[in-house]
Amino acid sequence: MSNSASMNDLWYIVLHGGDDGIGDNIWSYDTAGNLVSNAVLETSQVHLQELRGFAVLPNGDLYVANAYKENSAILHFGPAKDRQTPRQFRGVFTSTKTSPGLKHPFNLIMGPDGNIYASNQDTNAVTRYYGPGSSHVPGTPMPPPKPDYPLDIFLQSARVVPTGVKEIRDILFGPDGCLYVADEDRNEVRQYDGKNGEYLRTITNQNDGLDAPVHLLISPDQAHLYIGSSQNDKVFRYHFSTGHVKTFVHSGDGGLKATGGMAFDNDGWFYVVSRLTNQILRYTQSDGTPDKKPFINIVPKALSRGRAYNPEFIALVKVPTGQ
Repeated sequence: MSNSASMNDLWYIVLHGGDDGIGDNIWSYDTAGNLVSNAVLETSQVHLQELRGFAVLPNGDLYVANAYKENSAILHFGPAKDRQTPRQFRGVFTSTKTSPGLKHPFNLIMGPDGNIYASNQDTNAVTRYYGPGSSHVPGTPMPPPKPDYPLDIFLQSARVVPTGVKEIRDILFGPDGCLYVADEDRNEVRQYDGKNGEYLRTITNQNDGLDAPVHLLISPDQAHLYIGSSQNDKVFRYHFSTGHVKTFVHSGDGGLKATGGMAFDNDGWFYVVSRLTNQILRYTQSDGTPDKKPFINIVPKALSRGRAYNPEFIALVKVPTGQ
């Protein structure tokens, strides 16, 4: 992303877990790595508990996964007004009360059809909802691709369908329209039909060195899929056209420990969350060479008690300057 006179990029970061409010918001940092706010989301009308993935929609609104047990929901917040003013709560987009498959959501995405898809850790299924531009009520579960599926299920768990997902984490749509799924238990990234959820093939697995894939990211040119391998502290790169898989960030390079979320900027850097060191690291987009020092150190005293408050998701977001 490039800056303009009226806009400014901020890094949005979600911390992993916590039910005491310490990590239950989105934090923002400027492009120099300085903390701007630890409360991107306004909370007077909603209780945030164990946030996970989020998506900024084309109109600037933000949807975020609230992952805590019976409070599992996708929450809707309005656009950013400036760098400091919290985004206002607009309502519950959908929740486990109306969507039983939505339990412990890990991430959510807007599909090429404009609808919202969520991966769910407790059901190991992908749920699907009418998007904000639909003629139907946004957040309403869409009809399933198979008549024997529950209403909100798009892609089933392996507990129900053998070709389903054993331990789901991240999901995204590729340039081919297929849905790619990180199956942590199988040590696989699996490709499913983007329209009916049918299993197509596995594109990479432990034979390529993959160990507990969690996060996925597509390159800006849509040529590559980046795969975070969390247990051996690596990032792999899959080429959509050739099917080749190679190690892009080698084990522990730059201090990487427990690979988390990933992101790109327009200045030639590739960013990776190092969960167990509470850092955001960066590498050259050309060949994965690590920067000489961490880009962000997330080390407030309140977060020093262990894994429960480590950074997990990251994205670069355009925010008005308010000037």
